[in-house]
Amino acid sequence: CTVCLLVMDIRESEKKKHKIISAIGYVGFGFLAICACLLLYNVLNPDTLMIMGCQGGDTSYPVDVQETYETLNNGTEAFQDITYVSTYPNNTYTVYHVPESKGVFFYIHGGGLVGGDKHSAAQDRYLFSMMDAGYSVVTVDYVLAPQNPFPQSVHEVNDALAYFIRHCDDYGLSTDRIIVGGDSAGGMLSGLLAVVNTNLDYAEEMGIVPAVSGTDVTLKGYISIAGLVDVPRFSDTGNFAVDWFF
Repeated sequence: CTVCLLVMDIRESEKKKHKIISAIGYVGFGFLAICACLLLYNVLNPDTLMIMGCQGGDTSYPVDVQETYETLNNGTEAFQDITYVSTYPNNTYTVYHVPESKGVFFYIHGGGLVGGDKHSAAQDRYLFSMMDAGYSVVTVDYVLAPQNPFPQSVHEVNDALAYFIRHCDDYGLSTDRIIVGGDSAGGMLSGLLAVVNTNLDYAEEMGIVPAVSGTDVTLKGYISIAGLVDVPRFSDTGNFAVDWFF
């Protein structure tokens, strides 16, 4: 009887273990199935999961932006949150006019086209280095994806440049020497901004009226700080995981 009871107990234990293992297997399979569905959905709708996750699902823009003016310790005049004319939201820029300005650095922030703004701390090193070199700086906000997909951001930064060119006197600046530039996604956008304002055929293809149209302004330079300027090459790194993610 004792042997029979031991055998029955062992069998019951094996059944319990089998049930536990089966339950773990079902949970694991379910988790993998959910992941597979999310990945498939992301492949079909990449701007829904991955991009929304990057930006926290929030691209709400300030409705009432108050323009302000102040003089910084180094004598730089700061014209904050100026609203420029555009059909798109998030249409503000800030002008930093340094004393005895050598020119204007028209700066576009990075953020993968889905995040960031003109007040991002990450951009300060670039802005202050340009101001230390004697250049006034215009730093621009623009619409973000996925709510406003590319190339709407190109259209809007062109709107910003057009407005600045026609109102530079308001800030005591000249359009004689404007250099466009930016970091990361801003490096790409400023590169496109330079192209549409120097290549009429490309501007027409993009459906953009160049910001310099109707003026005697000519852009004097373009600075890319880790900008995405060669997309096919960037997405062909030889690393499958990186290329798939891109």
